[in-house]
Amino acid sequence: MIISQEKKQSYGGFYISLGNYNSGIISFIQFIQESNSWISEDQGDYTSYFDSNPLVKQAALDTMDQETEDYFWEYINELDETGMITMQKPSDLETPLAPIGMVILSVEEHKRIRAALSAHSIWIDKNNLLPWKLSDYSQIDLSYLFDEQYLFDYSGDDFTIVVDYSPSEVYNLMSNFVSVNQEQTLYSIIDDFRFGPHPFRHGIETRDEIDIPYSLYDALTDYGCPTCDDYLPESRVSRNGCQSMSRILSRVLRNLNIPSYFDKGWYAGGSHASLFIPYLSLVLNHGDDIYDGQLLSTPTDSRFLMPMSYFSNYVEPCGKLTQCADYWTVRYTKNNAIMYPPIGFINECCMYSYDNCFNFLFNNYDYQTYFTEEEINVGVNNIFNECP
Repeated sequence: MIISQEKKQSYGGFYISLGNYNSGIISFIQFIQESNSWISEDQGDYTSYFDSNPLVKQAALDTMDQETEDYFWEYINELDETGMITMQKPSDLETPLAPIGMVILSVEEHKRIRAALSAHSIWIDKNNLLPWKLSDYSQIDLSYLFDEQYLFDYSGDDFTIVVDYSPSEVYNLMSNFVSVNQEQTLYSIIDDFRFGPHPFRHGIETRDEIDIPYSLYDALTDYGCPTCDDYLPESRVSRNGCQSMSRILSRVLRNLNIPSYFDKGWYAGGSHASLFIPYLSLVLNHGDDIYDGQLLSTPTDSRFLMPMSYFSNYVEPCGKLTQCADYWTVRYTKNNAIMYPPIGFINECCMYSYDNCFNFLFNNYDYQTYFTEEEINVGVNNIFNECP
């Protein structure tokens, strides 16, 4: 976790070859420097922009102190001149001195990161670099993009595990997944996280630095595990499981001006992390869903993601950390698993009898806790329909 000194007191079909990223970023920088055809004629003049977008000004600039606002304009000028913000890595990120999982941010680092994230978000909007606009959003949506509570972690001062400090790097990498609208872009990113050339996997204590923070860019580009032998050697790692996966996805979306936030206490009635995308009325039920073997055959769309209506009607009334929330969230995941059975379920059931398949789900996957016997029979029939 990072704490400021103040606080001490192939659904969309888009894939990127990370191995070709260096050459791609060089080309992108050259394009920015050599061509201004995509920059508006009133480049550098943001008065008319903010006059047309008063909610953006209220959410971003009006909540900054003078020093943070000065950094904001410094980064706007840099973006207008070069198309990128050059950020220094937080000094303690590489050599953390605090307890495990923590890195100390200076007051200046905290303000600069906030200014950089806000400046980049406004700059890409002003220059029409995405198919959607900040003006599409309500004041609440904009708070998910600009409020310190969401830019950082729960307190608004710290980072936990995933450090989002360099928006140009992340945007230039992930803009390859931008599709026609926010929803298709979301599916494109999740599909890459699940099935791309370097899918994510859960961190393993004996193999990965599960309690060591890393930058968002590093989380997206680092893959390979020297100690993993043949176990998913080309995968990216969500070091702290659902906690880091929810943050990775939320912060990628934020860098593409798609509002979201993560929260914990809903899935399984425990301290697991979930991701909420209110503008799209969708919820990532559990951060670990990205690499959950039960969900390998569930399509990356609104079936994989929980509709907000389901959450509002069944989960939210339960309250956090309750058996009721456990029932409705885990039931949603297990229902997807039998509606879109993974190959493991199909192989296990199709080799044996109907009764064995029923017992396999009943005993091995605890379906009896979340489904009636009649519902389990429906699921078994659905699995048998997939047998070769």
